[in-house]
Amino acid sequence: QQQQQRQQQHHHPPPTPLCELRIADSIFLGYVCTKSTLRSIRQYRRNLIELHHPNAAHVPYAASLTTSLSSSSSGGGDEGCECDDDDEPPNGEVGSTLLSELNSYKKRL
Repeated sequence: QQQQQRQQQHHHPPPTPLCELRIADSIFLGYVCTKSTLRSIRQYRRNLIELHHPNAAHVPYAASLTTSLSSSSSGGGDEGCECDDDDEPPNGEVGSTLLSELNSYKKRL
């Protein structure tokens, strides 16, 4: 009920995940957003969690900015990137793995 109230307050329909992966009793959702700063990506992530996934137990992520598709295709153009493992034990490699995959995909564009 609290989640419904938050959604109504902000009038944001839940975004559709780009992908969903189920492993054992965990569900991993993949989202893509187009933002121009890491700060705006962090805000998008906070809102997504608060409004649509407040009970999520673990939320690792990776973010990478590119000035344009043409510059990213040559392997450059990153204005910034970051990742977060959300304190995942034992190795804390989830965020860095996500970032590596994201950057690999960008090079293929």
